[in-house]
Amino acid sequence: MPVNFLPILLYAFVIVALVISAKHGWKKFLIVFILIGTTISLVVWSIFYRGYILEDKAMHGDEEAQYSYSRWLENYPDKMNNIFLTNISPDMTESFYWLSESANNGYLPAIYMKGIRLKYGHFVPKPLDWTGPSGNVFAQPTKGQKLIDHALKNGFKPTHGVSEDVYYFQVFR
Repeated sequence: MPVNFLPILLYAFVIVALVISAKHGWKKFLIVFILIGTTISLVVWSIFYRGYILEDKAMHGDEEAQYSYSRWLENYPDKMNNIFLTNISPDMTESFYWLSESANNGYLPAIYMKGIRLKYGHFVPKPLDWTGPSGNVFAQPTKGQKLIDHALKNGFKPTHGVSEDVYYFQVFR
């Protein structure tokens, strides 16, 4: 597994910059501290800003934004974890909720993706009336295939060359 050295270098740079600036007096330390804090805040804001905009649009019924917000909920932790030494997990339940909202509003990519997730059980919340095997994969192939067929019949064209069973991991994530 490849190791990302960016977070380590980032923390090392921050510590070195603060130590060097502290040796030159408290005013220089304060200036460097504010610059570093502002930079980190802008990086974090750049990641979360898109989520705030998408969430607002999604809450107002925009089905494309609901689909994009669902994707954002699953993918922003990777960006945070790659920059900072954090262990943020994606909110899979909330993501599936917004994917379902988008599908219910008729957005074809969302209908197809929800069908894929249901068919293969990829991060699908446990249904209330579930009587199948326990665990964390709640595949519902019949229900999923109906959604996939509906999306394809109505003109959705999935990414060429990506098989159905890996579509979620290669396209959505």
